[in-house]
Amino acid sequence: MMKGIFISLLTLVAQQGLAQVSPREIEASVNRIDVSCKNCEDSGGKISYCEFVRNTALDSILNVVYKELRKEMDAASFGKLRDEQREWLKQRDDNNSANTAKMDKGDGGNATDRALVIVKSDSDFLEKRIVYLTKKIK
Repeated sequence: MMKGIFISLLTLVAQQGLAQVSPREIEASVNRIDVSCKNCEDSGGKISYCEFVRNTALDSILNVVYKELRKEMDAASFGKLRDEQREWLKQRDDNNSANTAKMDKGDGGNATDRALVIVKSDSDFLEKRIVYLTKKIK
């Protein structure tokens, strides 16, 4: 079911250790993860499980991209990126808090529904960040 995600992730991580990871490889990995998640959901997999696996894989890819940029950048440029990343983390946490508060005001559903909304939002946030940071890779 989610085998495609793990294969994409392992391939990307292995490549990152050997040589520079290209933006095209990162984009392809993200696309395979999205397709695997959709296939998981379409085949009757629990949506919360499928999205949790997607979130974990995207977080790993973000780490690969961040490490790649660290290798490429001089200390000053990487310092700016690190500060930017910290700000992004605050924005992500604020976004998750806002989603939680929104669910608290209305019928937030059960705990699984709440977790799914937060994980899905977090995954989307991660994917946007990956796209943004990938553009910085030379």
